[in-house]
Amino acid sequence: MTTTILETSLVLLQMVCVIIVIAYLVTRSRFFSEVLGGHPRAKTQAIFAVIFGGVSIYGTISGVEVLGAIVNVRDLGPMVAGLTCGPVVGLIAGLIGAVHRMSLGGFTAPSCSIATVLAGLLGGLIYLAGKRRFVGIKIAVLFAASMEVLHMLLALLIDRPFSAALEVVSSAVVPMVLANSAGMFIFAFVITNLETERRTQQERDGLLREMERKDTELKIAAEIQRSFLPDTIEQVPGFDIAAKSIMAKEVGGDFFDVVPFEVIPLNKRSTGVVIADVSGKGVPAALFMALSRIVIRVNALWHEKPADAIRDANNTIAHDSQSGMFVTAFYGKIDWQTRTLTYVNAGHNPPLLLRARNHEFNRLPPTGIAIGAKENAEYTAPELPLESDDVIVLYTDGVTEAVNPHDEMFSEERLRNVVKACANSSAHDLIEKILEEVKSFCGDLAQSDDITLMVIKVRNTDPETLELNVKAAIENLPHLMDNIQSFMRDRGFTDETVLDVQLAVDEAVTNIIRHGYRGRDGAIEVRCRVSAQDVVITIEDSAEPFDPLSVKEPELGDDVESRQIGGLGIFLMRKKMDQVTYEFKNGKNVLTLRKKTVRAR
Repeated sequence: MTTTILETSLVLLQMVCVIIVIAYLVTRSRFFSEVLGGHPRAKTQAIFAVIFGGVSIYGTISGVEVLGAIVNVRDLGPMVAGLTCGPVVGLIAGLIGAVHRMSLGGFTAPSCSIATVLAGLLGGLIYLAGKRRFVGIKIAVLFAASMEVLHMLLALLIDRPFSAALEVVSSAVVPMVLANSAGMFIFAFVITNLETERRTQQERDGLLREMERKDTELKIAAEIQRSFLPDTIEQVPGFDIAAKSIMAKEVGGDFFDVVPFEVIPLNKRSTGVVIADVSGKGVPAALFMALSRIVIRVNALWHEKPADAIRDANNTIAHDSQSGMFVTAFYGKIDWQTRTLTYVNAGHNPPLLLRARNHEFNRLPPTGIAIGAKENAEYTAPELPLESDDVIVLYTDGVTEAVNPHDEMFSEERLRNVVKACANSSAHDLIEKILEEVKSFCGDLAQSDDITLMVIKVRNTDPETLELNVKAAIENLPHLMDNIQSFMRDRGFTDETVLDVQLAVDEAVTNIIRHGYRGRDGAIEVRCRVSAQDVVITIEDSAEPFDPLSVKEPELGDDVESRQIGGLGIFLMRKKMDQVTYEFKNGKNVLTLRKKTVRAR
């Protein structure tokens, strides 16, 4: 029964489907990545030569006989081998398919075998012309169709009798061209998709590496920026100062600074305080923040008058800035002997001054434009007298403009309410309370702007009382001990008495840092009151409740090996003091140390 062109084409397409499954499995193998890279190893070339040679044999076996000739997709294997792996692999795959075809015999065997070898060799030459890369779907399909046309021409030139060859070609040319072109299209489509996946994977990996690099750079930038902010704020007589900055992103444009009075050459009794907010966010704002902080600090150290310092800082930044960025800033100079604040507000949010005498707020309004906005701007510097228990709150707009899920702002009014309600708290605790209220107000919404706060509390002016607020960190102990030593010596206490008090306070504060806060942030308030009869030191903290007096005294008669660890420090503290009491009051640990003494003078 005569095989029609349609029937032949359907059988050939069935073969193509099988070959496509083989193609998918081959291209997903770990060896094919070498092929896509353009430099397959000899072992990989040998493996694919055998595989595609086997595909060629399968194309022959599953072919359809038309007038004594086998119509098939034998050439597809060597063509793909050449197009993907080069002429050597294509030639070997073609030879494998050709030898098998010759073994089957028939009058078309010579032309078919030669065509199979040429298919692999020509495919390899196209691969080399494409610089060892797969040439794409269009060229691959065009090559497959052209190769089958060449195959038919070879049959007409070589196979005899000519009339039989012509009849075979007439019946086979259309299905052969269609089947091999369709097979090549699907094979090329699979390879092209794989190359696209590979490029996408490489781009994704490159993007991930770039993101990791940028994340690392941002982390380094954040560390550098944090290093610009004071780790600790040294307390000065008569004032309790605390500050905190929380960036909305890794880096930001807010900053605060405390210029210690020791480094101001023209006035040894002053402390400078700065809070500022750079326009913009992210890395540009962080860079501008670093510049602004350095310029403001240098000018603060150079000029005695705050207005002169900010004027020159503005001229420097405005002259050098090419980005149009600016910074709002509040710079105040606290004279802790006269208890006055001289300040310049360069377009910043007006700080709040809560007066203790009437519990009313005063705003400290701008006294000039933002720094960097315009050269040669003029600034004024009002002077304010400060009184005991006054509270000054400096803040950036990230506090008052924090938004809740209902699109409402936290507002200055809410800030005032928190400050007034917690006016008796330490500067550190007041900041934490404000931040807690802001977070509660915003709910689950992410922080949208940098938040920076500084609180300055004016302490009681009693000359017989020293009040200090220190951050819970071991490195702050020397500063605390120095203040106690200076305070007691100035009031005529002997070195022996001063040393006893220092030893007891050192032990108490060390216990709070290590066993109370356990490395967490926190504040410790130390108040030293002296009289003609005694010295009373009160130490308060907000760590977990702990009564040091509950610790059992060590057995000093035991040998070192059998003695229980711990307790010696507390034992020493109790021996050095005449009275030690503990209570947990209003959420705080309160330890009171009392030593009876007589002043040396």
